[in-house]
Amino acid sequence: MIARATSGPARALALSFAFFRAALLAQHRRTLLGYLWLFLPATVAAIAASYVRSRGLLSFATPGLPYPVFVFGGTVLWQVFLETLNAPLSQLSANRALVTRLNFPHEGLILAGVWLALLNAAIRLIALLGLCAALGVALSQSALLIPLGIACLALLGLALGLLLAPLGMLYDDVGRGLTIVTGVLFFLMPIAYPLTGDGWQAFNPVLAVINAARGWLTGAAPVSALLAPTALGLGLLCLSWPLYRIAQPHVLERLG
Repeated sequence: MIARATSGPARALALSFAFFRAALLAQHRRTLLGYLWLFLPATVAAIAASYVRSRGLLSFATPGLPYPVFVFGGTVLWQVFLETLNAPLSQLSANRALVTRLNFPHEGLILAGVWLALLNAAIRLIALLGLCAALGVALSQSALLIPLGIACLALLGLALGLLLAPLGMLYDDVGRGLTIVTGVLFFLMPIAYPLTGDGWQAFNPVLAVINAARGWLTGAAPVSALLAPTALGLGLLCLSWPLYRIAQPHVLERLG
């Protein structure tokens, strides 16, 4: 019985690395710019926001960080949440033929998307550290904690993405609506401008994690800022994973 209980997760984990390797090889095969796409969103956001600020249209302080680092770092962290949020639905939709025809743990596909998002985050983090060095930012030892923030954002994204995946497999409206909602949410995050997390912002766990993880570049945030978002992410995952397993056979039946 114990062997049966552990074989499912073990098989899903092994499959996830196989799917991850395949996705990694195919990720930029049909693009002209290749891996530059990993950095373009954050770079464009930093350049555009810096230009707007230089024209006097944005006026606020970003203590301890040059404005390009502030925007680039915020965008990098936001992309972690965004990619893991989209990973379950995008992975299942892209491999619909496998999902409907073969019997295997779907978690392998979903985790492959998470591994890809985390690898992308690691590469972008190296670019962020390089930007800090180029602009003379004195990094604190607390910068070593930034991977904890990335893991917390990935947890929140995965938990919410799993909740949406069953319905998203049946109706394309979910994916399209998610694109619109996350586009609006970008402007409610501390990416192009600082947000303190007070008032209604206190109910936004992603905002709190971005503030904390970016603040660790210069040691300006307590580790305790991650406790509530991590607890929320774990709670949501404990809810969304069983719900996905319950919904899976019904979704496959509808997909035929």
